[in-house]
Amino acid sequence: MTIYCRESLSPYMENESEELFEIVNQGIKFYESFFNFKFPFTKFDLVFCPELFYGAMENPGAITFNDDTKIFKEDVISEKRT
Repeated sequence: MTIYCRESLSPYMENESEELFEIVNQGIKFYESFFNFKFPFTKFDLVFCPELFYGAMENPGAITFNDDTKIFKEDVISEKRT
């Protein structure tokens, strides 16, 4: 799994990438178990795109996000986690 983003977002990605990978891997495992079907692609990437019209778009083997979603633009404190 790879995260692609603008260089200016790299410091935020480095801080949060481990947790993001964990969440995505848990989601894939959940759906594999739920549907009793292995994830059919050999890779899965997260792509943060500048000015993407949609908030996010799911594609085979990748999800593209609008990089203005503020996922990584501030430190996450425990009160904000759900």
